[in-house]
Amino acid sequence: MNTKLLYIIKELSKSTYPCKKALQKTIYLIQKKGVNLGFDYSIHYYGPYSSKLDNSLYSLVMTGMLDIDKSSRGHTIRLIDEEIIDNVFLQEEKEKIKEVLDAFPIQSAFELEVITTTDFVANNTSDNDENIILEEVKAIKGEKFTDEKIKNAVSVLKEQGYWKKETVSSC
Repeated sequence: MNTKLLYIIKELSKSTYPCKKALQKTIYLIQKKGVNLGFDYSIHYYGPYSSKLDNSLYSLVMTGMLDIDKSSRGHTIRLIDEEIIDNVFLQEEKEKIKEVLDAFPIQSAFELEVITTTDFVANNTSDNDENIILEEVKAIKGEKFTDEKIKNAVSVLKEQGYWKKETVSSC
């Protein structure tokens, strides 16, 4: 049983029941802040995606810890037992999780998708040029995101400390 995942779902559920897509993106951002949850991500139709995370969610459903409501609003995740142990993370990790949840409160899955896709591209390309990153995001997502949305995602990533790329000047 992944009590760390349950803890994060519990914290997310304080403001809204997360959908699977938003949870995927939130876990991605938490891991990027330095909290290792053991989920590897690759690019997928809706941006960064971890099949291991998806499998963990369904495993928790099978053990009766979670319910996933497959309504027209998406796959909403709800804890069955909210008496989850709170000491599964070090205080420093809890602070990083809180930082991510505070920075991206009740973001739509769409908004999280553009932010995490942009981050994924930025961290998997050798070029630091924002215009090239914009073009690479558009190559993956087509016209799903406007240039303005992608540029806004870059600004958000910089503001939140995710943008670690630095241009190296030559002498």
